[in-house]
Amino acid sequence: MIRSHDFVVSLNDVENDDIAYAGERAASIGGMSHNGFPIIPGFVVTSNAYELFLQEGNLKKKINHLLGSINFDNQASILQVSSHIQKLIQKSKVPRELSDQIFSFYESVGKNSYVLIQQSNMQCFLNERYCKTAEIFKGDAVVMDALRKIWSYCYIPSALIERYKNGFIEACENCSVVITNVLDVLASGSSKTLDKENVFIAAGFGYLETGFDYDTYTVLKNKGGIVEKKIVRQEEMHIYKKGVFVKSKVEKKYSQNQKISDGLILYLATLTEKAEKKYYFPQVIEWVCVKDEDPRVNTRDIFSTLHGGVESAEAEISSHSSASLRSRFSAKVDKIYVKARYEYTPYVEENFSESKDIIAVFPGIGIGKIVYVNNPADFFQIKRGHIVVTSLSIDNYLPEVKRASGLILKKYNDRLASVIRVKNLGVPTVAIGIDAQNQFYLGKDTIVTLDGTTGSILTGSILV
Repeated sequence: MIRSHDFVVSLNDVENDDIAYAGERAASIGGMSHNGFPIIPGFVVTSNAYELFLQEGNLKKKINHLLGSINFDNQASILQVSSHIQKLIQKSKVPRELSDQIFSFYESVGKNSYVLIQQSNMQCFLNERYCKTAEIFKGDAVVMDALRKIWSYCYIPSALIERYKNGFIEACENCSVVITNVLDVLASGSSKTLDKENVFIAAGFGYLETGFDYDTYTVLKNKGGIVEKKIVRQEEMHIYKKGVFVKSKVEKKYSQNQKISDGLILYLATLTEKAEKKYYFPQVIEWVCVKDEDPRVNTRDIFSTLHGGVESAEAEISSHSSASLRSRFSAKVDKIYVKARYEYTPYVEENFSESKDIIAVFPGIGIGKIVYVNNPADFFQIKRGHIVVTSLSIDNYLPEVKRASGLILKKYNDRLASVIRVKNLGVPTVAIGIDAQNQFYLGKDTIVTLDGTTGSILTGSILV
């Protein structure tokens, strides 16, 4: 548990209840560590540290003065003030008691680390995309520069505009930063328990990125075995090289092979099922696989006791990865780390109308009248008591959507980012499955009851 005077804390010591000090991502990762999941080595510079930084440099008063001078009807004014505040933060001195702790923790995770900005509360970031801001650095000399740069991102122009629209026009007081080791990743992917019977695993060489092809594997729950594999050709992958993520070609004769071994697939399924049992909701975990220093370590030792009753066959990265990377992939046994965990879409109920596939996305009951949002301008007309139906991206309109009593997503997809954004809104949400897009329609102003827990929509007593 983080206390009010803790400035730097290992991720292993962060708990789920530490969101105010550590931010949502760090709290989630720390919570996984406490539940026995293997996490990437790292630490968090807490919001207490940021507050100390502001106090020591008398920055809050200076920032508020600059914020007060913005003309939000003038783009040049926003850009100018944003630039001034960011420079002010980046040039200010980090207190010695804070920098000493950061250097010490930095040494503990190694020399190759990246910094990831993390939302601490809604004061600083009103759109989940701002949490993605990251800087990669190497060496003690640039640690403080990277940290100040991340802090300054609280005041990028788009963040200032979002905060102004929602009445936040003072300096951010809470901001936490996560620093984790950048790993030499052999393979990565995600594993989800979206289905009642199966675990679905996606895997690819290197860091799995949107737009890259990847394998998918289906595993029966309760150690039921692999029931389906879809192996695709992967021609490119992302790897970490000299401070940047770069694309690397996968040699043709290896690109169409299975990306991870059957033993590793089964282990990931076991890990994901454990997450579901621990957190009571369907889960997605993002994972990376790295080469261990000892090339032949028993899987049970590497993967902890979570591997339990699963056969102790060596879980190896397939040796048929790219020949250009064969030296990197030479280890027969590799270490798995969980990058992140998300509560996922609850299961599709089987008793829905066959013609209308409705998917539960976020739990809760919403009652109100149907309002269709067909163009971006319609988002600003959303009021309390509206059940919003839209096929548009909600990414840039979260404050507006948050006012709604319920949300019905059309053209729904299962991207993690979309699920996280809906979760952060706290609005009861369902989605219309792909097969039912053309069959779903409710008249405008129809009064409905939306149940985001079971994935049902009621009009009167009729299940839509």
